[in-house]
Amino acid sequence: MDFLSVFTGGRSMGNLLDNETVHYRLKYVLQIDSNDKTIAQAAREAKVAWRTMKIWYDNFKNDGVVGLSNKPRGRSQPVDEEVKKKIKEYKVFNRSRSGRKIRDLLRKNDGIIVNRQTVWRLLKEAGENKRVKRDMKVYHDFERQHPNSLWQTDYMDAIVVEGVGLVYLVLYLDDHSRHIIGGKFEKDRTAYRALSLLRNSVTEKGLPLQVYCDQGKQFK
Repeated sequence: MDFLSVFTGGRSMGNLLDNETVHYRLKYVLQIDSNDKTIAQAAREAKVAWRTMKIWYDNFKNDGVVGLSNKPRGRSQPVDEEVKKKIKEYKVFNRSRSGRKIRDLLRKNDGIIVNRQTVWRLLKEAGENKRVKRDMKVYHDFERQHPNSLWQTDYMDAIVVEGVGLVYLVLYLDDHSRHIIGGKFEKDRTAYRALSLLRNSVTEKGLPLQVYCDQGKQFK
């Protein structure tokens, strides 16, 4: 078989180029291949997704013009039993894995090329097509055992006070007792205001072992 036959998958170049779909796609992939357009530019002009244009270009680079034709639909090709076994093993080992992830693992670890739809079909046939979400992290409430062990502080959302405008409430809360150690309405949210209230609260209630605040810029 000569080079042209390999390039066209053994099909007539004339027949391929007479195909309107192939001709349309070829126009854009050749522009990308000659660096006249980027994939993004070609995709915008062709009014297709970037991923679609990338697939067209990759198919062209791998299979030539024949890669631009639509794949004939028909019965699924038989899959080796060893491949089926590998697919099931990857799924059973981690049931949160998608068909796409298993396809990528087969390619990377085993050198097996199989498309995502085939993986999904085989999982369905084996009754293993249900995707299970990963266990969510369990968060536990914590509470210090003694007063003044930990104070929590934060600014509350702004409220509007007639004749004053926007004001913000800054609070210090004892983690053990849940009592408000100190609180004050301020016209801005700054570190200076929070520290000023902290000094007053320490004078009145004593020094806490720790003070906890979020990642707000006024606390950095």
